[in-house]
Amino acid sequence: MKIHGLKEVLNALTVDEKAIGDALQEGGEIILQQAKDNVSPKDSTVASSYNMTVTRNENGWLVDVGSNMELAAFFEWGTGEHVVVPPETTDAYTMQWFKTGRGTLHAYPHLLPAFRQNRDKVVELIKKSLTK
Repeated sequence: MKIHGLKEVLNALTVDEKAIGDALQEGGEIILQQAKDNVSPKDSTVASSYNMTVTRNENGWLVDVGSNMELAAFFEWGTGEHVVVPPETTDAYTMQWFKTGRGTLHAYPHLLPAFRQNRDKVVELIKKSLTK
């Protein structure tokens, strides 16, 4: 028995990890820029603190867009009675910024909206990387 086209089939099943990494890098940069643009009118210092990394480990790919500045979380979630818990997160996660409950900063979401606005673009970038 002879199989015709086996090489082409095997090549089609091979995933180009570099292409996927490049797609995730591009998608992460789109989300990063959108997050910075979203928060910039409120606080340019917080906006400039945002960064993005793309890593691959045994569990898969991780795109991390965020800030190491605690104030960024206060802008995203709010403080005191003004904490807003979006459906993508949990109360336990966001309530760590509740602190004393006396905060007066209203939530000014910028990171989650950036993700929501651009996730379809990231999916399309990944799809394109798989068809190359």
